Amino acid sequence: MELHSFDYLFQEEYQGKNTDLTLFKEENWLGQSIVGYLVEPKTENWQISLVFVSNETPLKFMIRKLENSPSLAKAQQYKVLSEKTAKILKNSYQRLLN
Repeated sequence: MELHSFDYLFQEEYQGKNTDLTLFKEENWLGQSIVGYLVEPKTENWQISLVFVSNETPLKFMIRKLENSPSLAKAQQYKVLSEKTAKILKNSYQRLLN
C-alpha cells in the first residue's frame, strides 16, 4: 500500500546530514539529569510538566509540558504514572546512551 501524499523519491535523492543529529547530542545531558514534576493551575485546567535539571550545572534546566487535566486529582494521578514509567524506562535509556 502506498501513501498518496508521501514522496518516495525524497528518501532516495536526499540523504540526511550529520547536523540532523545535533538535537540528540545537545539533549544527551537529559539522561543524567534530575527529573521532577510540576503541576500548576492554568485557566480551568492543571498543567503537568516535566522539569529536567542538570547534575553538573544546576542552573541548566528544561521544562517540557506534558498534559492538561481538568482536575487536580487526575493531574496528580498522571504525575504518579509518569514517575513509574520513567523509573522503568531509565535503565533502557541509560543502556542506549552507553
